[in-house]
Amino acid sequence: MLRIWLKFKQGESGQVIDQASFQSFGCETAIAVASLATEMLQGKTLEEARHLSGAELSAPLGPLPPMKIHCASLVEEALKQALGTANQAGSKLDPMVQNQDHLLGKLQEQSSHKPKITFLKPGNPA
Repeated sequence: MLRIWLKFKQGESGQVIDQASFQSFGCETAIAVASLATEMLQGKTLEEARHLSGAELSAPLGPLPPMKIHCASLVEEALKQALGTANQAGSKLDPMVQNQDHLLGKLQEQSSHKPKITFLKPGNPA
């Protein structure tokens, strides 16, 4: 799981990313790619940032092993999500909380349902 936050400032060519930060609950590769991304994003416009791919974000690390390519994709998707919420200016609630398609929304939705417990009689297979 990875989340990226962006802070913008007014630049010569419009709004540019001033600072980027992240929180990750992942492996070292995901953390490394996210760290590189925060540096690469500084000074980029929304459009420039939207066009960055996972491969571009992880390029300074060199070729990733096949089992770690998903780490770059994870950072790319988190960036796209952050850029999508950046367009929703003026929202009082965090757009991630408003969107019930994310993991937290699904967990909150499920927690409202009471669990059903069924006891099996001894000797009866499930």
